[in-house]
Amino acid sequence: MAVNGKLNKNHINKLIRLRVLFQTFAVLVFVIIIWLSRN
Repeated sequence: MAVNGKLNKNHINKLIRLRVLFQTFAVLVFVIIIWLSRN
């Protein structure tokens, strides 16, 4: 059970990291599009 919990925790951490990376990427793309349309 302890091993299962550890694997689950690692998986959740990976998902959270992927979500943060995706959000950062989305914001960067959004900012670049706005910046390009303003110039």
